[in-house]
Amino acid sequence: MTDHVKSKPSSSKWLKRLQRFVIFSGVLLIFAFWGIPFLVSSDLLRNRVVNESVAGLGVQAETESARFGWFPPTKLGGLRVVSADEQLNVSADEVCIGQSCVQLAFHSDHLGHVELQNPSVTLNLNGSKQQDFSFNTLPTFTASLQDAEFTVRLAKVKEPVIDLGGLNISVRVDRDDNGAYVVVERGKIFDHQPLTSQMCAGIMHLIDPTLVGVAHVNGSFSLDVERLRVPLDVTPDEQLQQVDFEGVLHLHEITTTAKTPLLRRVLRVASDLYGKRPDDVVRVVDDNEIHVRIRQGRFHHDQLVLGFPEISPDLKIYSRGSVGFDETLELRLTIPEVLVAEDPANVNPKAMVRFDVTGTVDEPIITRLPEDDKSQRSQDKNEQP
Repeated sequence: MTDHVKSKPSSSKWLKRLQRFVIFSGVLLIFAFWGIPFLVSSDLLRNRVVNESVAGLGVQAETESARFGWFPPTKLGGLRVVSADEQLNVSADEVCIGQSCVQLAFHSDHLGHVELQNPSVTLNLNGSKQQDFSFNTLPTFTASLQDAEFTVRLAKVKEPVIDLGGLNISVRVDRDDNGAYVVVERGKIFDHQPLTSQMCAGIMHLIDPTLVGVAHVNGSFSLDVERLRVPLDVTPDEQLQQVDFEGVLHLHEITTTAKTPLLRRVLRVASDLYGKRPDDVVRVVDDNEIHVRIRQGRFHHDQLVLGFPEISPDLKIYSRGSVGFDETLELRLTIPEVLVAEDPANVNPKAMVRFDVTGTVDEPIITRLPEDDKSQRSQDKNEQP
């Protein structure tokens, strides 16, 4: 009886120890659950963690803030990624990854869906030189880009060969036996996007830089992408040759100020011919729909129509052909004969003449095609609206 009574304090002592152990374990679990993600997100560790995630790509990354947690999403604020050779420069105000840090740790080869706010991608390509960065370990993912900017510069070209802003697109990164590549999902990238002089200059530079030098511009444009696929694990030269793009560019009520010698001559002759005061305004025919594509390093367009309604509604110039990323030209211009004839009074005002434009943007070579040229007659049926 006495022994039984003495055992009670011992049981109570073990119970208190068990309670303390449970409480201590609970505190540790709470710290692990909330504290470790907070520690990883701190200034001390977040950039180290981010750089570990891009190890093997040949780039350095840093963020202004981060949110790593046991539950999705994972967020990075003020992200900047730069390659050692500065050929690649990527930034974004915010990156939201639809997976938790645990999911990312166990599935590092697939990020899931990523949302980027105000991303900017700049490629400074140096011809055939292999980039210091590599996409061999780039994980696959899908992404939504809001108000994105994309710029491509070549070492020997003064202006960017591609310079686009305000992009709202969905993309995915896939991988096959040939390497990684970016695919832009089919859809409307721009919808009545207001044009700035810089954007118009970029568009016209790709379509036909011999026609329009822009001082002022009014109007808007839309762009429907049918197909866009960009290989990643290749040199810059190979990348430009292998880009596969096709879409439709819509130009809406665009007017620009003519600055090129060709258009100034057209305006001067046309104004004299029609007895009207010269006007620098050139109007792209309202809702001009242009089929565009990029193949083998060249930007092709089917038909751009420029008009001069203040002089005559029938006065129009047609352009088709391609401009290379190396700034070489392979264009066909169709112009009213009255604009180039020695005696316009004796020329049929509806007659058109064709010119081949070759050479480069800085030194174009314009050659008039003979009237009996068979290729010219075959294109007459296709080029005339």
